[in-house]
Amino acid sequence: MEDMTGWFAGLVDGEGCFMLHVTKRGNRSVGVQPVFAINMNDGGWVQPVSDILTTNGIPFSKRRIHETMVYIQVSGISNVKKVCKLVAPFTVIKKPLVERLTNYIGRSVSDRLNEIDILRIADDVDFVRAFNRKKNIPYKWDGDKICEVYGITRNKSVPHGTKTNQCGDAREVDGTALRTQRLVH
Repeated sequence: MEDMTGWFAGLVDGEGCFMLHVTKRGNRSVGVQPVFAINMNDGGWVQPVSDILTTNGIPFSKRRIHETMVYIQVSGISNVKKVCKLVAPFTVIKKPLVERLTNYIGRSVSDRLNEIDILRIADDVDFVRAFNRKKNIPYKWDGDKICEVYGITRNKSVPHGTKTNQCGDAREVDGTALRTQRLVH
């Protein structure tokens, strides 16, 4: 099979969708799972996409939605990162999203997250939501709601370049100035 990575990247750029699914886990934690999906009419794209994902060691699920619609989905941090790394050199429209998800710091729910990790994940969720805003996808979760579960508030009006401590002073995280404050429950 000829290298069809550029073709696949074009399909991803035009028809693919990257998402961060957020679910509440208990009273004090949230799970965030990256997902990549393509949902289109059945046709000549299904087998090449299946072959490309399989050849690159990327597990996926494939199912028929309607008589003519096929849905292919890749789930999980490491698997979605593999898709991102595969298409990154060729993407145009989704390049900022692919780059952001390639560097996504999400961790397994069994890992203990610190405050900075939670803020970064909240920012990533907001970034992906904003990128997908024209797709009319209803979202229950945003970065502020994620922080709320962990007892953290964000103030995005802090001047860029300032630093903070845990008591709520301003801090710069990866070039983004954030203000955090611990809530007492």
